[in-house]
Amino acid sequence: LTVRDIERAEIHLREAVALAPDEAHYHYLLGFTYSIAEAWPSARNELREAVRLFPGNAEYIRALGWALHSGGEKESGIQYLRKSIRLDPANAWALSDLAVAYTCDHEFDRAVRCAERALRLSPDDERLQETLRMARYFKKEFDRMGSAAAPWMGGGTSASLSPSRRSEIR
Repeated sequence: LTVRDIERAEIHLREAVALAPDEAHYHYLLGFTYSIAEAWPSARNELREAVRLFPGNAEYIRALGWALHSGGEKESGIQYLRKSIRLDPANAWALSDLAVAYTCDHEFDRAVRCAERALRLSPDDERLQETLRMARYFKKEFDRMGSAAAPWMGGGTSASLSPSRRSEIR
């Protein structure tokens, strides 16, 4: 995974899951691999299994929330991201993911608040700084353009950002 050889990582992790199907961390790593590849149904299945096996793990819950939201299960994804933060309120990355999810859902005030909170936890983190910049940028553009911003941002006011816009802010 660290060298981004997704295909090889998937092969080895599938073997690990087959050898130790009750090992939550293997399911998490395989789900994480599928998330990198944006294979959302497979990611959700593996991450759900990781959470089932280790229901109190905030990171597994965060990853599941991101996969759900990214795969179109918006409200469920938000709920899992919030649960992850309740379990580990100092996890700046979970707050950042929630900020991106809110941005994608055009909930800009919430996005900015989450990104600001994340940045307070880790003020030197460039990814968190970028998340806040982008949340503020999209809020400003949406406020400036009003309903004319909807097509640019991926649809009507209830639609999420297009995949290319989503990747820009994550």
